[in-house]
Amino acid sequence: MCYFPRLSNISGKFLDSHAQEIILPEIAQNQELSQQLWECSLLWAGCNQQQNTNKINYDGSDEIWGPNSLTLSSNEIAEITQYIFDNIILRIPIKILLRQVVKSFIRFDIGSLFIISLQVLTRCFYMERHLDSPVILQLCEDKNLLKKLNAHLGDNLVLWRSELWVNYPAQQLIPFWHQDSYSKLLEGNGKTINAYIALTEVNEYNGFEYIPNIYLKSCQIKGTDPFSGNNFFEIPDEVAKKAIPVVLRPGEFVLFTNTLLHRSIRNNSGKVRLSLTLRLTQPGIKVLPGYTSNYQKPVILQSQNSVDLKRMPEK
Repeated sequence: MCYFPRLSNISGKFLDSHAQEIILPEIAQNQELSQQLWECSLLWAGCNQQQNTNKINYDGSDEIWGPNSLTLSSNEIAEITQYIFDNIILRIPIKILLRQVVKSFIRFDIGSLFIISLQVLTRCFYMERHLDSPVILQLCEDKNLLKKLNAHLGDNLVLWRSELWVNYPAQQLIPFWHQDSYSKLLEGNGKTINAYIALTEVNEYNGFEYIPNIYLKSCQIKGTDPFSGNNFFEIPDEVAKKAIPVVLRPGEFVLFTNTLLHRSIRNNSGKVRLSLTLRLTQPGIKVLPGYTSNYQKPVILQSQNSVDLKRMPEK
């Protein structure tokens, strides 16, 4: 029923309580922006059914291999993921943090103090959870994962760093194009490899993307992380358009080397993304102390035929 007969043939306008037309600002009349908002709203509401439809194989030509699958079932992956959200991410290990604060002050380690402060403020603790969590250690010991790692590094795998990455909707973890060189954290002769494990779906809306190696000569270093030594790059727009997304189902993983030039993508999927990154090397590489606010002794993961976990001796 229309209480204002003179308005019965009017549509597409906004009226106030006195039936007077409201003139919209220019930004509200921008059709292109409105379409972008609509598409993002579909993603945020989980109504977009076209996510993760393109399966991508990474053949190693860009120093990234996969996707590979863990031996764990989808139900086991879901249980592990929920356990991490409930019992690891938000539970800050107070004793470890206090110990690291003292060590950081003694060493005058500004980088570690900054990371500690950030974790306390956000109430999220990510680094080095493979040593205090049997659940995450179960992922590190997965036979399929070890088999692929052994092919790159040999039988003795030194797990020297682990990172839980939680990317919440509308957030971006590391927006800068970078390489994980860690020139200030490792020294010696030997190979390194990184494993990126998807615990929730990773797709072109919430994961990370990388630049194919054929375009690396066009990418210039614009800065360096003073704590890790990792380089940040300036990427031409035409090269950025050539970036390839990493697409993985829960329980899948890729391996990549430190030559991979990549960045995080702003999470427009409407869902939290959880992943685990493992940094591995060979016994010939020396891991320098103080590389993270929660420094732990590296551990050795032996071959998949005889899995054994033990701490490396002090250096």
